[in-house]
Amino acid sequence: MIATEWTATDFRESLQQTNAAIRCSTCRRRQGATCDGRQLADILQPNPNPDLCPLKRWSDPRLHVLTTVFNPTGSRRILNNYHRFRASLPPSLPVHVAEVTFGDAQPEIPESLWIRANARNKVWLKERLLNLLLDTLPPTVEKFAWIDADVVFTRKGWHEDASEMLNRFDVLQLFDVVHWMNREAKTEMEFWGCVRLQQHPIDGHWGHPGFAWAARRSRLPRFFDADPTGGADTWMADHFRK
Repeated sequence: MIATEWTATDFRESLQQTNAAIRCSTCRRRQGATCDGRQLADILQPNPNPDLCPLKRWSDPRLHVLTTVFNPTGSRRILNNYHRFRASLPPSLPVHVAEVTFGDAQPEIPESLWIRANARNKVWLKERLLNLLLDTLPPTVEKFAWIDADVVFTRKGWHEDASEMLNRFDVLQLFDVVHWMNREAKTEMEFWGCVRLQQHPIDGHWGHPGFAWAARRSRLPRFFDADPTGGADTWMADHFRK
């Protein structure tokens, strides 16, 4: 990375004169991430600023999306909804998907993290799959969202807003209102998010705890995955609200 005929001082001075992003291949912790020239120049100083946490400075600024697919009945609608969901996401958004199949069934999503499960274990696996996906993320990833694979956002730029808000908040629910659509794409039901209802209470209503959330990894290192009945989102939402 550094030409042998340059001194460290020459290299630092050169870096300080540029705002270009420079990709580093010498540090395993960075895993090919980029710094701007002035950041890297500071790292190379004999006495770098101790107030700057290297992990924070080197973290991936992007929001990563985690989602899961398990389709024990072989439903084409589940698969079609997944493809609709993927097509609705910005191409620049990193998406990580885990797919579980049962028995001899083969995966239907080529890009997925594929898990083969025993056919007797057809229980709710979403949070367990999300934890497996978390284990595959590079340590530089700090911001992530977990979104059901049949959700389509109507507002553009939601991911940029979420990423910016995660600089100030630990956990976000990514919607105010969700519309439950039928096969004809008409709204059958409408739910408020539980965060919105906490802010604007209505007697007798708690709000929906699922669908789409985002968090900082340093504040949510694991998902609660001990509820095989599908209620883990309720447990976690209740914890987030306290």
